[in-house]
Amino acid sequence: MFSFYWRRIFIGKLIILATLLLLGFYLVLLRLTQLPFMRRTFQDARIFERPRIRLQQNGDYWIYHDYIVAWGSEFQGNQSVTLTTHGRYDDLKDLEWLMVRWRAPISVAVFVGPEDFEPTLYTFYHLKYCSIFGGSFTNWVSVQLVLDNEHLTDEVRRMQPNRERGFKCLSPEEMDAKFVPSTEYSEKWKYPMNLLKNVARQNARTHFVFPLELNLLPTRNFAKTFLQFAQEVQLPNPFRSVFCVPILPYNSYTPNSMYPPKYKSDLPRFIQPYLNGSESLTAIEYKKLKGLERWLNTTVPDGEMTVYRVGKSPENCAAYVSTNFYEPLYDQRYLDNPYTTDSARLQVLFGLDFDFVVMDGTFLMHRLNFNISSVYRSQHEYMPPNETQIREMIMLNELLPKTIPEGPLVPYPLHK
Repeated sequence: MFSFYWRRIFIGKLIILATLLLLGFYLVLLRLTQLPFMRRTFQDARIFERPRIRLQQNGDYWIYHDYIVAWGSEFQGNQSVTLTTHGRYDDLKDLEWLMVRWRAPISVAVFVGPEDFEPTLYTFYHLKYCSIFGGSFTNWVSVQLVLDNEHLTDEVRRMQPNRERGFKCLSPEEMDAKFVPSTEYSEKWKYPMNLLKNVARQNARTHFVFPLELNLLPTRNFAKTFLQFAQEVQLPNPFRSVFCVPILPYNSYTPNSMYPPKYKSDLPRFIQPYLNGSESLTAIEYKKLKGLERWLNTTVPDGEMTVYRVGKSPENCAAYVSTNFYEPLYDQRYLDNPYTTDSARLQVLFGLDFDFVVMDGTFLMHRLNFNISSVYRSQHEYMPPNETQIREMIMLNELLPKTIPEGPLVPYPLHK
């Protein structure tokens, strides 16, 4: 009888232990299914997973989609705002500044020239493994590569997103000495700006996108604040509206360069030197700043976004948040003149009857430094865009069906 009693206790303990093990295994499995790489397998088998490596031919260029995929790329629909941008490897220095303020997905299309293979690889390795921004880069930055078909070499085969054996970190001075960027833009080698903008945008997974040049610095927490604003704002034409963000000059070589303005209330002490002439600006930049004087005089509580004006004029709309589904793609026939590209883009939106919503309480700081993008722009003078091509773009986009998508693509939820 005594042995039978202890046998029952032993069997009971085995049953309890087995139950605890099964429960623990279930909890671990439940936790695993919340991870990004398991979520699609266990929770939504309907999602079509694109191949990890995707090569696409586009005219004279090859596109390497998803060369680097950010962990934050899991944000979709209205969960965030994707900043889309472009450049060459030496422009990516400004990406560090962006990552400090933009804690949300970034899709960047990088143009790889004939002599840029090695420095492009090293720049990605440096950002990921050597800089203090490595965590932000891994979390938020997705990279697409655009390569000229005439300059493809066997080096493309070794372009892997993870560092190679023998990789060593270099100081900024050593990097500048080893990788000297070329500033020559010949007829044989053009910088396909609109193709790069389209590639960056097509790889954005969120409904709202914010196309920016790398030397433009947004206010902190822009994505989170903008989504709150978008849920509450009521607009007459919500599906055909772009949200214009004013651009202000910012000299990154001044003593206060490490402390750029955080809110609109911080702007007067930064802007006054440009208005009174103690800090010099180009004629174009000064004219743009004078056009914002009335906007500068309005007050908005720190950390909030409001509507300053809604109209049909694209004035003060050089940079804007748009809806990825409704805004037409960039016309890739414009390859030579960036100023013409910007002007033509606004004319297309105007012709499609878009509303231009000028934002208040947020702004962009234009860093007045000189990288490849600014050198590229400085080589061009403004020329009127081709009106025939603009009319073609308007006509083609008017032919698209005006359907309202379901689910997360609807830009404004119902108001409470």
